[in-house]
Amino acid sequence: VRLQGRRLIVSFLDTAIDAASQRRLDVLDFATPIEAIEARSAGRDALLVVETSAAFDYSARQSNAEFILSVTPGPR
Repeated sequence: VRLQGRRLIVSFLDTAIDAASQRRLDVLDFATPIEAIEARSAGRDALLVVETSAAFDYSARQSNAEFILSVTPGPR
């Protein structure tokens, strides 16, 4: 996970994502600092791009095959 301006970029190495799942989701109406989420392929990897509209804090963790990204309003 890396921070790039107002975006969180999550890279899943050596992971394929099917064409139907490669899309942008507008989630602005869910009362979070997240504006949109985009899943896309990047060579042999999959990317999850999380665009924010306000200050936020985040944490990321993985347990076995489950990845959890938590984004909350914050002072950033």
